[in-house]
Amino acid sequence: MVANGLMMLPFFNGERVPPLPRAKASLHNLNTSNMNQQNFILAAVESATYELRFGIELFRKQGIEINEIRLTGGGARSKKWRQIVADVMNTPVICVTNQEAAALGAAIQAMWCDSLTEEKDKQVQLAHFCQHFVHLDEETRTIPTPETAALYDVFYQDYLSLLTTEYPEVKI
Repeated sequence: MVANGLMMLPFFNGERVPPLPRAKASLHNLNTSNMNQQNFILAAVESATYELRFGIELFRKQGIEINEIRLTGGGARSKKWRQIVADVMNTPVICVTNQEAAALGAAIQAMWCDSLTEEKDKQVQLAHFCQHFVHLDEETRTIPTPETAALYDVFYQDYLSLLTTEYPEVKI
């Protein structure tokens, strides 16, 4: 946990959330004691996860409650990353069984849009499609560790401080 003080702003191709299309990636707090491969990798993983939390926090500010996070993609296969996500978000994490989740999501959305002409409750119809087609891999369920989640909350605040120092246009 925590890359021995090394922090990264992971904007290799700009960033969409927050909207920083011209932002550049950068490393901070680099010194001889934390300059190693393990810390570089951990700083990259943690910073990418902080960016996910930034987006989740936008939902929370709108009053949307987040009870569980569903992960997809190659990184979701990593037990270590799932734990980092659970701890940074302080929210349980689980993966879907379908490895082509983006295509599945598009198909569900297409079916739902096609069904909107029927006289049914739109939310009920979408929930029905999701229950029928989206399956969860219970073996991947990851619960936040309270002590680690508390530490990551402090580190996330440090990350936000760095972010707003480097990019004052970001409003928190």
